[in-house]
This record gives sequence, structure tokens and C-alpha cells, in this order.
Amino acid sequence: MRNRSSPYFIVTAAALMFAATAAACSAAPPSRQDQPPAVAQSSSTGSAPPATVAPISQRSPADCMGAIVHSIIVNETRNAKVCITVGGLLRLVNLGPGMLSADSWDKVDCFYAGGVHSCRLIHTGTIRFNTVTPGDPRHFNVEIAKAITPPRPSTACTSEKFTLNATEGGMPWAAMCVKVGTEMRVENLGPEGFSITPSGKVSCRYEAAVRECRFLEAATVTITVTVPGWEPRTLIVVIIE
Repeated sequence: MRNRSSPYFIVTAAALMFAATAAACSAAPPSRQDQPPAVAQSSSTGSAPPATVAPISQRSPADCMGAIVHSIIVNETRNAKVCITVGGLLRLVNLGPGMLSADSWDKVDCFYAGGVHSCRLIHTGTIRFNTVTPGDPRHFNVEIAKAITPPRPSTACTSEKFTLNATEGGMPWAAMCVKVGTEMRVENLGPEGFSITPSGKVSCRYEAAVRECRFLEAATVTITVTVPGWEPRTLIVVIIE
């Protein structure tokens, strides 16, 4: 289940090795229940941070975790405040479909599968997640910080080359996090029907229905592929140093 309504296509090759066990979103936006590609399992898991952690409003970027996979066990955690840099993945575990809401969805891209809501942190800012379990609401405040120098661990992101097949149907594509210099191959797409917003963050060369692309600098970009006769398909990619 995904909170955004954009169509999707399936990643092949290395993307299946790192994209998140997917999960998502509120009852308000359109939803889907299929599972996106899996992410390499690394990073911190568990319940809320200890009580000594400073409130989000008092934190500096240096206090935040890197672009990691961070899990919150919902039935074991009443409330939580966490700070993760952009590109990270937040997993809300043991929470059924339609049982998560948020004050906005513009900073995250979420999927639901198998009792887990997995949300990629795609823009900086603060977001408040709320469970809608009757009589037992829980709240999780997440600060999404800009990248930190020197870089923190970024186990939610990949540097492995991945391939998109423009003519493969399938479920919407979960947002990804890649490191600068990562390569992407787009197959079975003619010279038209391909765009990246904002431009200039990715360099591509085209030949014989294949694009070879390289991610050049830190940003969040949206890749749009349009095959004649099909609805446009989009992929959000967070690029980090």
C-alpha cells in the first residue's frame, strides 16, 4: 500500500538487493498492498530512543542518525522522537493496513506489506505519524535532517548499479536512496518519454533504446518514464554523498 497515486514499474538486478521491504500509508490517499523490492537489512532496529535523547526541537544535525534503516516496534513503543538524515528508511513494525496517518506526506514515500509500514525519507523537515488503533493512539515524530559532514552511516542507500525495464508492468516503485556516482540503466525506451526533475543532477547517454545514467550530486530527483499507450511511471531517488 502506497500513499502516492503515481503508477509504477519493477526494478531489476541490483535494486532488488537494497530497496525496502515496503510499507505505507494513510487511509486518506489511494493505496496498494503489494510489496516493493527489498532493502539490504542493516541499521538500527528496536523501540524508541532513551528518555535522555533531546527533543527534536533542540537537536542539531550532528545529533541525528545517518541515512539508515530504523525500525520502531509499534506495539512496544508508546511514543518516539527520532532524527534521521534524508534518504533513510523508517519501518513501523506490527501495525496493520490503514492504521497509520501523518500530518503530511510530502516528505516521505511509504509502502505497506506484511504488518510493516516502510517510509523512505525523501525531503528534509519534520513529520508526525499517528496510529489509528481504537483507544490506543501512538505518535512518532520524525525529524528528517539534511546530510551531515562528515557523513554518517548510510546503510539505507546503495552504490550498486541497477536496471529499469521500461516495458515491464508491475506495482509502483518504492523510492530509493543511492550514493553519488551510482549508475542506472534504463532499457526498452526510445529517445522520447524520459525526464528527470530537477535536471542536471543525473547525466545520461542514449543509444539503441538504452540509457546509461550516473547520479552526479546530492539531491532528490523524480524520474518519469512514459511508454506510448501507458500511463507515465515515476521513481523518486534520493542521492547522497
